[in-house]
Amino acid sequence: MSVAPAAAPRVCGVCGRPLPPRPPGPGRASRYCSAACRQRAYRERGAPPEQTVDEIIADIARRAQVLAPDPVEALAAGADELGSRVARLRRMARTAADAARQNVTPPAVTETDGLAELDCAELAERHRRELRAHCYRLLGSYDEAEDLVQETFLRAWRARDGFAGRASARTWLFRIATNACLDHLRALGSPRSPAAR
Repeated sequence: MSVAPAAAPRVCGVCGRPLPPRPPGPGRASRYCSAACRQRAYRERGAPPEQTVDEIIADIARRAQVLAPDPVEALAAGADELGSRVARLRRMARTAADAARQNVTPPAVTETDGLAELDCAELAERHRRELRAHCYRLLGSYDEAEDLVQETFLRAWRARDGFAGRASARTWLFRIATNACLDHLRALGSPRSPAAR
């Protein structure tokens, strides 16, 4: 008769404190002991938000040159870091490509040189983490927050001509994100909505 090994105690990914036992039922287990640890982990995740496309490409090239097959642990860690940078660059490129595809007006009419899409993608990527945390605080759901960040970028892209520069681009994006979250909560008729209090 074999005995199953005891499961290792689960600890918070940020502070190392033990996590409460997972409640029965559907859903995934928490990786953080509190909302503060979860938000700290989200803030610390990824590369610095100030990086431009050129800086990310240079960072990828530098990291790729340093990779060596031995030791294997260093190769795995380096490949993971390289993968996260490539994924970030891929998201920025996909955002720019999607924005360019949605623009059905000929370039002669809009008078853009093709950099506007890339600038918009850089702006979106620069503020993605902050906007996700902001939407999470309003909605209380990570998945809904991620969806509403995408909705925010879509609304910002559609209203980019209306950006007059009276406030910073960050403030403009946060205003759009707040309105998108409040619209979402109203549509759900949720008691989480500030208007329902």
